[in-house]
Amino acid sequence: MKKLLLYLTFTGLLFAFDQTNAQEITNITAPDPVEGGKTEMITVDYVASAQSDIVISLQSTVDWTNYGSARVTVDAGTGSVNINLTVTANIPPAVDIYKVGAFIAPVGGGYPDRLHELNLYNIDAVAPAGPIDQLINVTAPTEVAQGETVSIEVEYEATQQRDITVLIQENGGSWAKYGAGTLTVEAGTGTINVDLPVAADIPVATGTYKISTTLVPVGLGWESRLDEIVEYNVSATIATAISNNQMDLGIKIFPNPASTTTTISSETNIKRVSLYALSGKLMTDVNVNASEFQLDLKPFSKGLYLLSVTRENGISSSKLVIK
Repeated sequence: MKKLLLYLTFTGLLFAFDQTNAQEITNITAPDPVEGGKTEMITVDYVASAQSDIVISLQSTVDWTNYGSARVTVDAGTGSVNINLTVTANIPPAVDIYKVGAFIAPVGGGYPDRLHELNLYNIDAVAPAGPIDQLINVTAPTEVAQGETVSIEVEYEATQQRDITVLIQENGGSWAKYGAGTLTVEAGTGTINVDLPVAADIPVATGTYKISTTLVPVGLGWESRLDEIVEYNVSATIATAISNNQMDLGIKIFPNPASTTTTISSETNIKRVSLYALSGKLMTDVNVNASEFQLDLKPFSKGLYLLSVTRENGISSSKLVIK
């Protein structure tokens, strides 16, 4: 009898421990079908042992394209939360190929940090029934230069005042961002140009970056996007000209043309000196931390190069001839 009581007590403690530490999505209720461009209400039942985030998304089970997502924060306990999910306007009408997924994670956590997830399959999608929020067309460059500002042409339709944001970032890896720009547009249709300032320190690379254009509610970010168009395989090149402001800062390169060495001097501290072939290939990259630096040219073939000088207040570039 004593052993039985001990067993029951231990089992009860384990049950209580499990309940105290439970993090679970217990049910999802979603409309079927969903409509392109429409905001749908998704109900998620959950158990949370601490304040947590619940993230929902609508995806194709064919190619796993995401057609809308949203995030809310819930307090500890057992409950039910209604989450508004805006379906992107470009979702292809189809039967039984979409799923609504929900996962619970620590506050601010992403999918890799999920503690539990649940999916609702065989969701249909139908075409928009009226005016919608959508990006109709985006014209973006496939190549940008360090420190330049590029203009992105965006044709859109909006049901109310919206933000249009353009962003350049790595397409994978660390997903590092190298510039963004936002304009607010009124309800209706139109075409605008959004300025995208490209960071001066974006690494030179071919096909490594993407330019994303998103239509979002005013003041909100990517996770609340109503529509998105992405230009992939964007390249970054070294700047090929020095602005008047950079020239005023006093960069001097002497001699130029040069055969064995050239000296780079600046009125401000030089952090790095980089030499590129015209193809964009990095030939040498040297940390300097001084106001003057002598670059050894003997390892390089004769020809025309681009010399990049990085300082605390920006990057200057100039042509360098090795003779």
